[in-house]
Amino acid sequence: MFDPHLHDLIITDYSLPGMNGHELAHIIKLRSLLTPVIMYSGLSPQNLGCLDKLIVKPTHLIFLQEAADALIAARLSLNENRLA
Repeated sequence: MFDPHLHDLIITDYSLPGMNGHELAHIIKLRSLLTPVIMYSGLSPQNLGCLDKLIVKPTHLIFLQEAADALIAARLSLNENRLA
């Protein structure tokens, strides 16, 4: 269901039905290397793999918002530099 033209950012947990967050991040990066993936989870995995950011729960949601804003800004900046 992921479409890189519709989704600017992916936020996932580690525990998902049928796969884990690392597997999802890998699939997302295969389809769109530039789409940032944040894992917001109570688990702290050793391997960050295809993740752009790991935020471990419990934490204030402001940290999730700040990470999302920074990753989207970086992606927009990269896209602008590629067009220039």
